[in-house]
Amino acid sequence: MKNDPLVRRRAIVVLLCVLMLGVVGMVVEFLIRRPRMPSDQDLLTNFKRNQQTFETLRRMMNDDSGKIQYVSSSTLNGSGLNGRRQQDYRKLLSEISSGLVVVVDGEVVRFIFKSRGLFAFGAESIKGIEYLPQNRQKEGIVVNNLDASSGRTSGVYLRPIESNWFVFYQHDD
Repeated sequence: MKNDPLVRRRAIVVLLCVLMLGVVGMVVEFLIRRPRMPSDQDLLTNFKRNQQTFETLRRMMNDDSGKIQYVSSSTLNGSGLNGRRQQDYRKLLSEISSGLVVVVDGEVVRFIFKSRGLFAFGAESIKGIEYLPQNRQKEGIVVNNLDASSGRTSGVYLRPIESNWFVFYQHDD
């Protein structure tokens, strides 16, 4: 009976079914717990409420761009900035949003509110608020709504807020 091919096949089928149920369960869990991107309206409201803080952080990031390329509450200790400057960043970051990451590239400053995706597997998306100097505004596709961003092709999409400020969504396949 131990060597009965029918018993062995049934055992293999049962094992494969259990494995498939596990994989399906992990996929469902990932989709349910997948972080949602903030809505355009949430970002616009945050910007209007904290516009002066955004401006201050933008200037600080430009001033410190030779020392740091990005900053978040969790990266400040190893940043090489002095204690007072780190305190200033911590205070301003917390005024806008917990978990905020600010990235500087030349004069472009990005305030990343949410990122999604696995770097090694699949697509990655990020959404936030971006400051673009006048000469850089053509580096994205201007749209009226970023909330329906799923399904967009790879690229940077911009929704104007005012002058050089935009809500941005970037998707990379």
